[in-house]
Amino acid sequence: MRFYRCGLCFALGLALAASAAVAAERSPAEAARVADRVLARAIIIDTHADTPQMMLDEGYDLADPASPFMISLPKARQGHLGAEFFSIWVDVDWPPQDLIHRALDLIDAVNTQVALHSADVEMARTADDIVRIHRAGKLAALMGIEGGHIIEDDPRALDIYYRLGARYMTLTHTKDNQLGDSSTDKPKWNGLSPFGREIVERMNRLGMMVDISHVSDATFYAAVALSKAPVIASHSSCRALCNAPRDMTDDMIRALAKNGGVMDINFYPSFLDQAYRDAEAKVSKQEDVEVDAATKQWASDRKRQAEEIRKIWARYDAQFPDPSYTRIADHIDHAVKIGGVDHVGLGSDFDGIPDAPRGMEDCSKLPALVQELARRGYSEEDLEKILGGNLLRVMREVEATARQMQPEAPASNRPAERVQDGVYSVGGDVAAPQVIYSPQPSYSEEARKAKRSATELLSIVVDSKGSVADVELVKPVGMGLDEKAIEAVKTWKFKPALKKGMPVAARLLVEVSFKLY
Repeated sequence: MRFYRCGLCFALGLALAASAAVAAERSPAEAARVADRVLARAIIIDTHADTPQMMLDEGYDLADPASPFMISLPKARQGHLGAEFFSIWVDVDWPPQDLIHRALDLIDAVNTQVALHSADVEMARTADDIVRIHRAGKLAALMGIEGGHIIEDDPRALDIYYRLGARYMTLTHTKDNQLGDSSTDKPKWNGLSPFGREIVERMNRLGMMVDISHVSDATFYAAVALSKAPVIASHSSCRALCNAPRDMTDDMIRALAKNGGVMDINFYPSFLDQAYRDAEAKVSKQEDVEVDAATKQWASDRKRQAEEIRKIWARYDAQFPDPSYTRIADHIDHAVKIGGVDHVGLGSDFDGIPDAPRGMEDCSKLPALVQELARRGYSEEDLEKILGGNLLRVMREVEATARQMQPEAPASNRPAERVQDGVYSVGGDVAAPQVIYSPQPSYSEEARKAKRSATELLSIVVDSKGSVADVELVKPVGMGLDEKAIEAVKTWKFKPALKKGMPVAARLLVEVSFKLY
């Protein structure tokens, strides 16, 4: 009986939240006034954009005033965009040994743009950072890892991504991986794998949001049941309105709401509008053949490859229906009705989708969506929640969960199981050692001739006096260090790690990048 009452209370709460969210419709003039007031206060947070691909492969400058892409700094200002999660996406068919290298290049591309335009954009790592940066009149930039395959089945790579600023990871992409099943592949694990369960726990401990967009229904339910912190769907819409496996069923929306998470509505017409999706399905096989051919033909020229693929997309998109941006509002309405206004947000998928709804061609058009929602009767408080307040709440809860969990080392990462007694894992109450100087490692003649960068993930044990006691090459990315370089790393000196103010030996993961000449 107790469980029945709890379920009834939760369902009643959702119903009340949904009814309170939408009042009587407003006139266009009144809606415009409400939208203006909301835009002056709200922090619009978009949880997914694939613009880093353009930054890296096409040399795209985020400040380009004539940008052909959906995200740019001028468009963000015009659209009142407050924070953007840039997707670190690597194709599931990318060479598996080079996934991390590609991801690091994308992260570097984002950081380069932030450094170039520091007066207008700043990296954020916490919810409070987003608020502070927004108050300073800048765009807050964040990152999310799109696809668990990008950690190359190494949990320590997840740690590195987090330290580099990634604040969520999508568990799968378009194919199953070693973490779990994808919504667009045949079941392999019937949900999360044992390794996937370990990764979800690790993400909770790090303070990284678990993203369930792209995952199968079974993987979704397993992740929601396991996660100790609210999860997000960074770019998913409602399956009841558009029958796409990437979208969420009503039961999934309810489960996400019960978990405390947020569903961020995707703007892709194929996930919003059934007529568009049906038309796309009739030609998708031929379109895929042409895209695959262009991908292979221009494999050595990533910029030309992207341009040719966009031409193919545009030619096919011209044949499809042209749904209005109001379809986004329809999905928001439905998600609010089913899950409550506290569990809905925006996840555009800008620059990762071949087409966008009419009237929402890029991020400069976001005020039109705000005005449409205001016209439909949403209160100013609820509009602020949908636009970004809900995501800020989830981030803060994820951060709080991590603080509670970090003092307790996970079973798979306890120092006694990995290193000798007396060596602590960095984190919790163990402050990381700090490098004092790091002599440049020497490279083999072959490496010197290559004239390219080498990046390594190194596991280094620093003793309580600050000397390097052990170096382990966790994962070579690119050229790789030779034995002489490893010996050079052993000469590095550190300020010792501290545990309760006392120097201790500690193991830490270090990303080491060098330029080869």
